[in-house]
Amino acid sequence: KKKAKRIDKAISRIFRRIKNLRNELYKKTVNYLAKNYNVIIIPEFNVSNMMRREMKKINSKTV
Repeated sequence: KKKAKRIDKAISRIFRRIKNLRNELYKKTVNYLAKNYNVIIIPEFNVSNMMRREMKKINSKTV
């Protein structure tokens, strides 16, 4: 039980570190783009359709 808690804590620490690194990467990328380009064109993403397709793939694989 004590070992499981220690493992959970370590896993949580790793996930938090990954999350922080990802956020840092996003911020540095945005900062770089803002400093080096006058105009940035970003396409419109239809996330709900992307998610729907992914769920279909997941469901069909698990059946």
